[in-house]
Amino acid sequence: MKTHRFSIGIISALLAASLVTSARADPSPSGRSAPDSAMGTLFTYRGQLKNSGAPINGSCDIAFRLHDASSGGAQVGGALTQTLILSGSLFTAGLDFGPGVFAGGARWLDLAVRCPAGAGGFTALNPRQEVTAVPNALFASNADLLDGRDSTAFVDLGSTQTITGVKTFASGVKLPDGSILNAAPYRPILSGPGVATTVDRTGVVGDYTAIVIGADGLGLISYRDATNDAIKVLHCGNPACNGGNSFRYLGQGLASAVAIGADGYPTILYGNNSGYMNVIHCRNSICDESYGDGGFTGSDPALTTGSDGLGLMSYFDQGTSDLKLLHCDHVTCLQIDQLYAPITLDSGGDVGRYSSITIGTDGLGLISYLDYTNASLKVLHCGNTLCNSGNTITSVDSTGQPGSDTSIVIGADGLGLISYYDVANTALKLLHCGNLLCNSGNTITSVDSAGTVGINAAIAIGADGLAMVSYYDATNQNLKALHCGNLACNSGNISTTLDMPDDAWSGSDDGAYTSIALGGDGLMLISYYSVTWSALKVFHCSNVTCTPYIRAGR
Repeated sequence: MKTHRFSIGIISALLAASLVTSARADPSPSGRSAPDSAMGTLFTYRGQLKNSGAPINGSCDIAFRLHDASSGGAQVGGALTQTLILSGSLFTAGLDFGPGVFAGGARWLDLAVRCPAGAGGFTALNPRQEVTAVPNALFASNADLLDGRDSTAFVDLGSTQTITGVKTFASGVKLPDGSILNAAPYRPILSGPGVATTVDRTGVVGDYTAIVIGADGLGLISYRDATNDAIKVLHCGNPACNGGNSFRYLGQGLASAVAIGADGYPTILYGNNSGYMNVIHCRNSICDESYGDGGFTGSDPALTTGSDGLGLMSYFDQGTSDLKLLHCDHVTCLQIDQLYAPITLDSGGDVGRYSSITIGTDGLGLISYLDYTNASLKVLHCGNTLCNSGNTITSVDSTGQPGSDTSIVIGADGLGLISYYDVANTALKLLHCGNLLCNSGNTITSVDSAGTVGINAAIAIGADGLAMVSYYDATNQNLKALHCGNLACNSGNISTTLDMPDDAWSGSDDGAYTSIALGGDGLMLISYYSVTWSALKVFHCSNVTCTPYIRAGR
C-alpha cells in the first residue's frame, strides 16, 4: 500500500504556523453591517498541500474541525468537509463554524485530507494549527465602538445617503436639519477609499497592465514601456506597492498576461507589435532572473495555471482570426515548439479577441472572449484538462455590442463571473453564470452606464467573497471601482471614483488599462495607466469595499 505523507505550507504572512487563514474584519464603517444586521461568520482559508514534498493537482477531500486546545480538549462548532480543486498544491476554502465560536478564546484548527477525493480514508495533519488574531477579529469586546464612539457617529459615503452643503470637515458637517456636527473633542474626518501611488514615470510607461499576487503576498505587475518598446515587470516592495519596489525589463512587447505557476513563481505571456508572442518564467518571486522562449503568432494574451499544475494560454491568432490555446508541457512553459500543438478552440469569423481564462471548480478551463463577427460575448468550457475535446461554446450575450475587455473569475458560489464592456451602450456589464458550463441560467446586469464607462475592465474576488471590478470612466477620465452587493452582482452594488488629490502625479486622465488582484493583506490592489502623465500607477484600497467614509477624529 502506498503511504501518503501530506504537509500543509504557508502561502501568506498572516500566521507564523503552517496554517493560513485570511479572514479579516474591515476597519472602516463601510465594511460594517448595519446595527440591526449580524455580520457573517464565514472566513477564508488558503493553504498549500503537498504529498511528500511533491505538488498536488486535482481534487481532494479536506475535513476541518475547530478545537479549544492544541491537543485533546473539546471540539468547537461543527465539522466541515469540502471537496476542493488544488492547482499547484494551492487551494482556497470558505469556512463557517457558526456563530459564537470566535468569542476571544484560543482556537486550534484540525485538518485531515483524502487525495484524490473519494478514494480511501483520511490522513490527519499534525500538529493542530493555532488560529491567531485574524478570524478572532470577528469578535471584539468593543466591536460596537469606533474611536470610542458609537456607529451613529459615522456616515457611510458608499450608502444611499447624500452629503451636501458644508464640506470643510475641520469646521463640521451640516446635517439635513441645519445643525453642524462638530462636537469636541471629536470632529468628522474624511477617509478616502485608498491610496494612489505613481510607481513608474520613466518615459512613456504603464499601459497594458496585468497584475497578480505572488507567493510572497506582494504584487507583481507586467506592463508596456512604450519609450523602449519593451515589457517591464515591477515587483512591489510592500502590500500598498508604495515603497521598496524593483523593476526589470523583458523583451519587446505590447500586451501581457501574468499568472503564478505551480512552483510559486510568475509566468508572463506577452505579444509584440509584429504579432509574435513569447513566454517568460521567473526563477524567483521578484522575477529578476528568468527563463524565456517563444516565437509563435498571436495577440490578446490570457494565462492561468491549470488543475494539472501546467499553464493554459488563450490568445487571438491574427492570421486566421481564431481563438487558440496552448497547454504547457512543463511548469516553466518553455520550449514553445515542444508544447502540445496549438488548439483552435473557435473559428468561423473573427473570434477570440479580448480573451480571459480561469479554472472552474470542476478543474476545467473557462474562457470568455469576443465574437466580433456576430457582436456577441462568448464563453467556452473545456471538456478536459488539455481543452482539446468535449468543449462547449455558448453565445451568452448579443444585446448591444458586448464582449470587449472581458475578464473572468470564479465566484464564491463556484460559478463564473464575467465583467465586460458593451460598446453600443457604452456601459459596464456583469454576467453571472448559471452553471459550470455557463450555458444556462445566466444573469446579465448593466452595472454602470453613466457616460462611457467599463473600458479596460478587470475583476477579482475580494476577502468578503464578493467581486470587485476596476474600470475606466472615459467620460470623466477617472479610475473607478465597483464592489458587488451579492454573488450575482445584480443588486446592492457600490461604484466609487478612485481619486486621490494628495498624489502629486494625479492627472486629469487616470484609469486606463486597469488590472486588479486581491493582495496578501486582504485588500484590493489595482494597476492602471495615467494618460496625462504617461505613468504607471497603483491604487491600494483602504477597506474591503474600496469606498470613502467619514470617521470621528480628534
